[in-house]
Amino acid sequence: LVEFVMAIICFVPNIFLQQNKPPTPPSHSATAKRDNFKTAMSSLLKNKNYILLLLAFGMYFGIFNGISIILSFLLTPWFKSNLAVAVGYVGGSPIISGIIGMIILGPMQRKSGKFKKYIVICMIGTSFSLRFMLGDDHILPDAINGNLALASLASAYNSFFLIPLVPITLELACETAFLVGDGTAAGILFALGNFCE
Repeated sequence: LVEFVMAIICFVPNIFLQQNKPPTPPSHSATAKRDNFKTAMSSLLKNKNYILLLLAFGMYFGIFNGISIILSFLLTPWFKSNLAVAVGYVGGSPIISGIIGMIILGPMQRKSGKFKKYIVICMIGTSFSLRFMLGDDHILPDAINGNLALASLASAYNSFFLIPLVPITLELACETAFLVGDGTAAGILFALGNFCE
């Protein structure tokens, strides 16, 4: 009931106060006429670069979501007695490291203007961390053996690269699919990422 009341308190003012568009366009590209949804979907499916981004982002985002969903099952063998605390630390450390990763990698990418280079860096970093977290030789699971700091560090290392991957990829997708609405281009990426989990 409390959540419902809070949602209504936020919703009602938006009905009356929210504008359809800002009074002045935020950028030159905002004044461009965008494709309708049917045309946009057709052009997205024909855009090879967008499809590559879609597949890459979908898989990495899906892996991240999947790990988040089954985190308690992954940690149960080592942290049975304090599972809730372990899930809190191991699940919370990625937020802090992801913010740090964005603070470091975001401005570097923006300054260089190179999307591909930073997407590849983020994907390689994430792949190595996944290898240690979930690899077939179980390097991390055998090393954890109840060590909460090590488990949190491995999870944080993964998100240091994965969290910056999201905005960099979304921006490149919007640039690649220009004339398709940004919401459509980004929304399709998230849809596949949620489907892949």
